Amino acid sequence: CNACPVSRFNCPIQTLKEKNSSDLGIFLDPEYEHKGYDFEAQKSLLAYYFLNCDDKIYLTIHPKNKPSHHLNQKCGATKTSYEAKSKYGSERDILVITRKNFIKTVWGKDFSTPQEEKQFVLDFLKIYNEF
Repeated sequence: CNACPVSRFNCPIQTLKEKNSSDLGIFLDPEYEHKGYDFEAQKSLLAYYFLNCDDKIYLTIHPKNKPSHHLNQKCGATKTSYEAKSKYGSERDILVITRKNFIKTVWGKDFSTPQEEKQFVLDFLKIYNEF
C-alpha cells in the first residue's frame, strides 16, 4: 500500500483490487529453524501492516509450500476460493488474513471495534520495539 514504507522492502502485500504484488521470503540458517523466529517476523510485519495500511491482506503461496501455509495459518490466514498463477506460470493459492482474525488467532482476543483492534496492535508494536 502507499502508506506502508515496508512495501519498499518486499512487503508480502497483494491486493486483488490493485493487482500489485511484492514478494517476501523468510529464510533462516538451518541452525535457527523451528525456533519461532519466522513466526515472530511475520507477526511483526503483519501487525505493522494492519496498523498502517488496511484491515485485510491477500497472500499468494505455492500449493506445495507447506511451511509458508502453516506459518500464515498460525497468523490467521484462510484459503480463498480464488487461484492465481505466478509470473512464471506456476499455480498459487490465494489466502486472506483480516486484522480481526489475525488478532483472534495469534492472541485469542476478540474486539468489538476496529479502533480497539488497532490500539491492541499499536500496543503490541510498542512492547515489541522495546526489546
